Amino acid sequence: MNYIKHLNSWFEILQTKTEATPTHIALYVILFHLWNQHRFAPSFGINRQHIVHLCKIGSNSTYSKCMRELNAWGWIIYKPSKSKYGVSQVSIVPYQQLIKQQLPPTAGLDANHSTTAVATPSSTPSSIPSSDASTTQAVDHLLKQQKEKEENTKQDNSKLINKFYEPL
Repeated sequence: MNYIKHLNSWFEILQTKTEATPTHIALYVILFHLWNQHRFAPSFGINRQHIVHLCKIGSNSTYSKCMRELNAWGWIIYKPSKSKYGVSQVSIVPYQQLIKQQLPPTAGLDANHSTTAVATPSSTPSSIPSSDASTTQAVDHLLKQQKEKEENTKQDNSKLINKFYEPL
């Protein structure tokens, strides 16, 4: 799991989600942090009281509503506990799936807006269902942008190295 790529992809998708509130954002970031602490396990247990305290959410109903909405949006998979003191199970959806599911076809295509959401090098357009051509185009564009960014970084690094190793 690439921590930075996941968060960058999520922030890109977040820009398109007008329904998301600061509570949703705080809750997702805390869940992502806990996922990182669990070494990106497929699923992990959470305690409602602990999460509410970490997110500074004032109401249990707000917590429940936000968790249901994050689940409905496809950002997490949430299996609530039967008891209010029990442990609920959460899975964070990996960024490759987030990009495929939710990135609108125009995201990242604006010339004035550079996107940081990318698919992994192993993700190719052929792994995306052929029924969704607009998603394939968006992923292709993101892969191209990432490759260009990596090439520019390599060129910048080589210039920097040459600058410091030139004869005196």
